[in-house]
Amino acid sequence: MVMREVCNMFTQMIVVFIFGAVTVLGFCFPAQSKAPENVSGRQEFCGSIVSPNVTADRLYSQNKRNYNNLSPRERDMLNRKIEKWKSLPPEKRNLLRRRMYQYKDLPPKERQLYRKRFDQLRNLPPKERQNLRKKLREWKSLPPQEREKIRRRFRPPEQ
Repeated sequence: MVMREVCNMFTQMIVVFIFGAVTVLGFCFPAQSKAPENVSGRQEFCGSIVSPNVTADRLYSQNKRNYNNLSPRERDMLNRKIEKWKSLPPEKRNLLRRRMYQYKDLPPKERQLYRKRFDQLRNLPPKERQNLRKKLREWKSLPPQEREKIRRRFRPPEQ
C-alpha cells in the first residue's frame, strides 16, 4: 500500500516536471512561422516574453537620454573615465570587475564598514596619504611568508 502511494507520488512529480519543462521551452524558442519577418528585421518571440533585442534597445535609448541630460562638464568627465577604462589592460579590468562583485556580494553591514573605511582614507591629509602609499608599496614587495607572519600578529580578535 505504501509502495503504491510512493510510486503514484513519484509519477506525479515526473508529470509535473515534464509539463513545466514543456511550458518553459514553449515560451523560450522563437515562433516558427511562414510569414515574412517584421519590418525591423527581427523575428518575434511567441507568448508574452519580450525579445532581448527590444529590451536592449530600450536600455540603450534610456542610457542615451540620461547621457544627453548630463551637463557638458559631466559628459566630459564620463567620457574620460570610459576612455581610461578602455585603456586598461584586460587583466586589470578583470581584477577590478571581480573586486566590484566581491564588494556587491558582501552583507550590508560589512559593506557599510568598507564604505566607512574608504571615506576615512579619502579624507586623509596628503602627507599621510603619501606615507600610506609608501607603506603599501613596501607591503607588496614583502615575500608571502613575511606578510602572513605580520597578518597573524595584527589579526583582530575573533568575535
